[in-house]
Amino acid sequence: MGEKAPVTIFTDQDQAMKNAIEQVFPHTRHRLFLWHLQKNIVSRFGDLKADTTFKDTFKKCLYGCFNEEQFETTWFEMIQTYGLQNHEWFTNLYTIKEKWCTALNKDFFSAGILSSQRSESTNNSIGFKGNKSTTLTKFFHIFGATIDRWRYQEDQKEFNCGNSMPKSDFPMVRMIKHAASFYTLTLFRDFEKEFKYAMGCISTIHHMEDNFIGYNVQHESWPDHTAKHVAFDPSTNSIACNCRNFEESGWLCFHAIRVLHVHSIINIPERYICKRWTKFAKSEVWKRVEQREDNGIEKRKITPWRYEMERNFYNLVLKCQGSDEAKKVLRADYASASDNINKVLEAEKAAQKETAQKEVEDVAHTSSSSSSNALLEYPGQFPQITVQNPPQIKTKGRSKRKKGHFEVRESSTTGKEFGTFPTKPQLF
Repeated sequence: MGEKAPVTIFTDQDQAMKNAIEQVFPHTRHRLFLWHLQKNIVSRFGDLKADTTFKDTFKKCLYGCFNEEQFETTWFEMIQTYGLQNHEWFTNLYTIKEKWCTALNKDFFSAGILSSQRSESTNNSIGFKGNKSTTLTKFFHIFGATIDRWRYQEDQKEFNCGNSMPKSDFPMVRMIKHAASFYTLTLFRDFEKEFKYAMGCISTIHHMEDNFIGYNVQHESWPDHTAKHVAFDPSTNSIACNCRNFEESGWLCFHAIRVLHVHSIINIPERYICKRWTKFAKSEVWKRVEQREDNGIEKRKITPWRYEMERNFYNLVLKCQGSDEAKKVLRADYASASDNINKVLEAEKAAQKETAQKEVEDVAHTSSSSSSNALLEYPGQFPQITVQNPPQIKTKGRSKRKKGHFEVRESSTTGKEFGTFPTKPQLF
């Protein structure tokens, strides 16, 4: 990753991983998967397991609070109501609240990933149905086929993003058109959902200070939800919401969109367009890599030039299809360019052949051992190497344990291999 530490790491409650992350990534935010917490905490509830009110309150502490103040209030009310002041497990859980409470993790970017997602999301997305007897070689071949399927689907989506415009359930107003022009198809649907909620919001001015205007924004269908505070600077089109959806996910929330709509802002301000969610995300990365030098060595361009030229020529063909004169110009230029390219390639091929011949002659003259002579005489023959599975050892966490209450027994795994069946498309 270019020696750049990740912003966030999601794991389960494993002490070894916790120690390693603190040592290797001291500035990375370590968060816990709520999926594991929710499956493990039931055994800690005791008699409260049957109390639905307590479980609803606890779930609110996990992911239902909007800010730190609301979380602290809800947590201590729960502790007081159910007499958990001296409960060791709840006390320890509170000390690591920054790792699991969603309300305390909205100040940094996490790409919209929820800590309630399963840590086994990779296995889930590729349909892993193997078992402990699955060999490493079998796993490798099936995983390679899965990767090919992923890449094919990614190429299809990239082509659709670059050559089509999404349709919307809303009239294609200027802001919707603007979002459709640069967001990927998946992210456009998320923005469209935010825009839909924005149209159902009520906004009132809360205060005015210097150039900033403070708004209270609340959805009219959710009167029980706390109104969000949005600060807007009309002089610079700067906007901020205390729900911090942009800081966490990288796209504007419907509270901010509502305020922009009130001020007749028809385009999303450029500073609130996260490059990673746009159709041009890859091209931006390629440009940065091209500009980087490695230890003073000459720059190596690794841009997938082929995709770029395919798109350019495809657009050129679309322009010419309605004009006969334009078609003639394109055909003539193509024939001329084809002849020139063939000459260049033939010259390069001859030069490479000459260089390779010189290298072989140099090796033949400098080599004196019999093995080297045999290698020059039979360049295609090399000793065969048999790759076998590594010796099996008892890995960490692998034991004959009883299955938990929430674990589902698979009736049969016959015919279901790793990555052999498609899964439901998901953004995260």
